[in-house]
Amino acid sequence: MKRNAWWLRSSFAMLALGMIPAAALAQAEKAKDKKAPAKEAPAPNDAHAKKFEDIQQRLEKARKDFQAKLDAVKDDKAAVQKLLDEEIPDKQFFVEFQDLAKAAKGTESAAKALVQIAMMGGQIEQEDAAKAAVQTLLDEHVASPEIAVLVFLAPYVLGEEEGPKAVEKIKAKNTTKPVLAAFVFQEAQTIEQEKGEDAEELRPLYTRLAGEFKDFKMPWGDQTYGQLAQGWLFVRDNLVVGKVAPDFETADENGVKWKLSDYKGKVVVLDFWGEW
Repeated sequence: MKRNAWWLRSSFAMLALGMIPAAALAQAEKAKDKKAPAKEAPAPNDAHAKKFEDIQQRLEKARKDFQAKLDAVKDDKAAVQKLLDEEIPDKQFFVEFQDLAKAAKGTESAAKALVQIAMMGGQIEQEDAAKAAVQTLLDEHVASPEIAVLVFLAPYVLGEEEGPKAVEKIKAKNTTKPVLAAFVFQEAQTIEQEKGEDAEELRPLYTRLAGEFKDFKMPWGDQTYGQLAQGWLFVRDNLVVGKVAPDFETADENGVKWKLSDYKGKVVVLDFWGEW
């Protein structure tokens, strides 16, 4: 089951007091009668942000509970299918996100809600609603950092003809860091698919992701672009024929700790496995 992760926006304010020289204060007293320059009006507070966070937190909890139910019956195909048909939590929260998108129209909370609708629509057979959400994002929120996921999602939601046009529109009108990071990663993915994962054009892209965009989360999960890119670079710089294998410590089946370096000079076979 897919998990979605969202981008939290931060705002910063700085107040400098007690650092003005006495002479400057005296000068300011003389200038009191002068008209102060007009200040830019503060951005309106998004009163719907708390509502979005509430829905998002409840959705994540519902998904975890639902996943636990699936795990409990994973060997019973009929029971699994019944849960997927009747209890998938996205259906309930999909409606809540739709209501919020309408109530919060024009705000970043609306953009976040619309992104959720676009991502969830295909999973719960609400393709038309997902398409409408993507179109609204392109029309009303094309410069928002919240739409980074559309770099990957738009072609799947809008189709082969309209999807690429949507991506080009985003590229032309959105220069926010999350969106730029998404385009760099998308380029890397395309090169990997066309030329293989060791293509020489990839290193500059992953180096940029590991530097300029290292702290930005990817549009899904909790991983940052920096973590992803550093892993890619580590493999290419260390896990290649002719390089000394990186040392690590683990424990055997009896709980006895050992290091790979303990076996230096010996033939070692490592068997890495996992279960999904």
